[in-house]
Amino acid sequence: MTSQTVAREIYKLGRMVFSVENCGQEFVRDLDKLLPRASQEEVDTGEVLEVRMGCVQDVRELVNHVLKRHFNCLWVDAACLVSPKGKKVIVCGKSHAGKSTLAMALSMGFGWSVLAEDIALIDPKTNQIITFASPFSIKEGTVELLKSAIGKAPEEITLKEWALTLPFAAKADYYAPFDVAIYLESPDKGNPIQTLPMSSPEFIRKLLLISNIIRKPQGAEKFAEYLTGSQIHQVFAGTVEERLQFVHELCGEPWHSIGIPADHRAEVGSRSDETSVAPESMPEVTESQKYARASHITSTILSDGYCVLASKSEDRGGITLTPAAAIVWEYCDGQHTVGQIIDMLKELSASADSSLEAETCSLIQELVESDVLTIVE
Repeated sequence: MTSQTVAREIYKLGRMVFSVENCGQEFVRDLDKLLPRASQEEVDTGEVLEVRMGCVQDVRELVNHVLKRHFNCLWVDAACLVSPKGKKVIVCGKSHAGKSTLAMALSMGFGWSVLAEDIALIDPKTNQIITFASPFSIKEGTVELLKSAIGKAPEEITLKEWALTLPFAAKADYYAPFDVAIYLESPDKGNPIQTLPMSSPEFIRKLLLISNIIRKPQGAEKFAEYLTGSQIHQVFAGTVEERLQFVHELCGEPWHSIGIPADHRAEVGSRSDETSVAPESMPEVTESQKYARASHITSTILSDGYCVLASKSEDRGGITLTPAAAIVWEYCDGQHTVGQIIDMLKELSASADSSLEAETCSLIQELVESDVLTIVE
């Protein structure tokens, strides 16, 4: 037998049991450090998928492949954790918002259990939040942020990017609803934390660009069930320490009980709800305004009518538009006003109702906030 055909370990991520074949021994040794093993019972009673990597020996590619095998699940770009008191917390946000850093700080510094590090999976049939123990992705500056916030960082980083989630992974799936739901905006360095309460519809609207909710039948309605009774907040700016303190307060967890060394505590300070203010809002979308597609964004129309937007300068993440939203995107050419776009949509849809105008303006607002549309002056 050659190194390309030797039998591998059997791993488990989420509900998928799999082996990794047709790749070199060095990559296998790295995977053995990072991925959770399937139990013998799981191997004996379930299907073991054979993942053939070939020359693509990349952890992210493997994790994404496994994620895509959870066909019937809702997914959200989010970290998901359980506090020591059993509070279920989902932390959503776009790439680079700080989800993974916050999840690492909560688990490594305060003993929180990790259900998901980057993508949260929920089974809508059973309403279970699925434990998906993929490794932490360490971005540039993460180690320094963690050392400042909790006085420690991962002991070993594999393949220059990955750190173990296994010691902090939850032992089983949990049932929704969530106790706390947070939407993280990208960090604004140098500014203090700002927090705003959100309604369930406002929160779900933010998730439409970072989830498959809109592509699943009754997806938005189902996710609204998972927010029943939740404390929902939008978080702007703030250091990791300030974000940690805010999450602890929401969950009723003691803030300084463990994790942060005494010489770091003075840097955290105290946060008063009275100091939480709204950030400067984006200009309101009006029917007379024109918008243009940002030059750094590429768009690809799929065979089912959906449209994928991606940045030319970034290799991760993207925005998927529904067929209706893709039409709005195409009309945002700098020539048509919002009112003209709405009129054209009414002509295209025989069932257009009074909500079309508000929905179109809301979509354009989201695309502007996502930096894929620009206002034409």
